Amino acid sequence: VGNQKVPFSLAEMTSSKYQNFQERAYTDDIQWIPGRAEGIAASWNGETWSFAAGWHGEHVSVGDGDETDEGWGIAGRLTMAPVYDKKANNFVHTGLSVRRWQKQGDNTAFTDFDDQPHSHQTTVNYLNTGVIPFVDSYTVVGPELAFGRGPWGMQAEYFMIDVNRDTNDDLDFWASYVEGWYYVTGEGRSYKPNKGTFGRIKPKKNFSDGGPGALGLAVRYAAANHTDGDVQGGGQHTWTGAVNWHANPYIVIRAEYIRVMADNDAVNGGDEPSIFQMRMQIDW
Repeated sequence: VGNQKVPFSLAEMTSSKYQNFQERAYTDDIQWIPGRAEGIAASWNGETWSFAAGWHGEHVSVGDGDETDEGWGIAGRLTMAPVYDKKANNFVHTGLSVRRWQKQGDNTAFTDFDDQPHSHQTTVNYLNTGVIPFVDSYTVVGPELAFGRGPWGMQAEYFMIDVNRDTNDDLDFWASYVEGWYYVTGEGRSYKPNKGTFGRIKPKKNFSDGGPGALGLAVRYAAANHTDGDVQGGGQHTWTGAVNWHANPYIVIRAEYIRVMADNDAVNGGDEPSIFQMRMQIDW
């Protein structure tokens, strides 16, 4: 009970500290990714499976000073790992997330989907539907797949967004990503089969102990389209390459290059900007 992560998406349920990239392919800025919200949830799990479901309201920061009624949503996520060998770091992850958001009253001003291209260094949202009026509800379904074999691995998700409107035709949007990684120093990502998430990378030998730390390489392709009917939300395709060096489990230096290709119907359609960003991450 309280302000918590809504059970939805492999990338979203994995802590931002343990991602391959500095930012997820899609963030809760886009709204159909719920992020954190006030609500109530319950979860169950076994050694190689997990299930969580809950009811939630708006984000804590949404609706301040707004006297219109708040919407509400329900979400659930089921994961299974049909293959898991902790010692060899081999696994297969499957999952399915479902979320339904119900608008309430005349609070339609918050029904807009927009997101930055994997970097908050820019304020340009190539995915931007603007306000979609007269929305009754929307439903998001997201299948998940991931596998790892020692230092190698891959994960992917596909999101289908169905927007139901009181007037005009309903809308169908989609978004997806696929990413792969390789740890040159042999570690691989730490998979948690009883939660269906990834955990902290632990180098075989820390840099402070005379070792090389852990060096990981990753690449991601993401594509999305938010244009349908009378809504021109645009589309984008992005490639991201990343290098992550873990001096120890708690200190990481990250560098990545992002190539964005905006569809012609997107905001600033046809643009192909490049982004380079770095981060030093310390947590405890």
